[in-house]
Amino acid sequence: MVALKLEPEKNTEDMELFKRYRSNGYPTILFATSDGEELDRFGDFMPADEFLAVIDRIRAGDTFAARLGRLDEAPGNLEFFRPVYDGLMVRGDYPQTYARIAAFQAANPDLDPDPSAPLLQQTLMTQHGWLYRGAAQLYNHDWEDIPVIEEPLAAPSLMTLLAESVAEVPHAEQAERLRQACYDDAGIILEMMSEEGPSPDLLFTNATFAFDNGHYDDAVTLYIQWFDTAEDPHPGNVNLAAWNLFLSRRDLEQAVAMARSAYAHDSGPSVADTLAQLLYVTGAVDEGIEIEKRAAAEADGKEAEGYAAVVTRMEAGEDLVDRPEFESYPN
Repeated sequence: MVALKLEPEKNTEDMELFKRYRSNGYPTILFATSDGEELDRFGDFMPADEFLAVIDRIRAGDTFAARLGRLDEAPGNLEFFRPVYDGLMVRGDYPQTYARIAAFQAANPDLDPDPSAPLLQQTLMTQHGWLYRGAAQLYNHDWEDIPVIEEPLAAPSLMTLLAESVAEVPHAEQAERLRQACYDDAGIILEMMSEEGPSPDLLFTNATFAFDNGHYDDAVTLYIQWFDTAEDPHPGNVNLAAWNLFLSRRDLEQAVAMARSAYAHDSGPSVADTLAQLLYVTGAVDEGIEIEKRAAAEADGKEAEGYAAVVTRMEAGEDLVDRPEFESYPN
């Protein structure tokens, strides 16, 4: 095997390969024959032993194409369906993903619960994010080169806007209509969430999706439900949930409880910053300043400067005015 590293932003040839293989982002680890035929790919960093196991699997002929063949013969087989689903999502092949989910459901009409239902929702959430990030780029470049969007199930409101020639309305109105469309399409996807015992992972995913798309009340409810049911949640996820509650200015006492839990397991600067800011806005000013100073002292470079600036604002009694990114979308 020969290892090649592509950096599409730095040269044209790498960008052509990046586009040829429809990579969705970084990291993408792609296995191909010497003539460029793709054998398999994955989109996550992994430990060396897992990486070597992937190489052994591919060398043994258990490639993505082989898995597709097995699923073609048994479209309702969950053991075959799941790795194909993962492979299609890494490729960003949404039309084929929806087709495989539909085939699985047709072959298993009586499954309850249906294991493909949360995967369908995850696909819609992922494509929704991809489409609206692209729409923001188009908006900021005067809607040049609008691509043909395959299977736009995740964004019917966006399709309506494009059909109505949104580029011809005033720029400020474009932004407002695009933000509203993003919000509306996200709401449709969130309504698909099963109410019957969703897993903690799905709760967290839905909560973050709701927050990222302006559904703050839903996000708070889901984050709290996740925090109450997850066993040993990762401190980074707990910290993110607390920070998103802080940004949305909802249920701050619960956010403080989350932040203290994260801080008890990881007292690093970013986690300390979340707790400090929450303490400050809920009235525990002195404790908040003390913890923010600790974050500034332990951080480096621009991160340390940022935390030091927060300390200055706290000591001056100023408001902390950070807001969710959705409120500035699509700029």
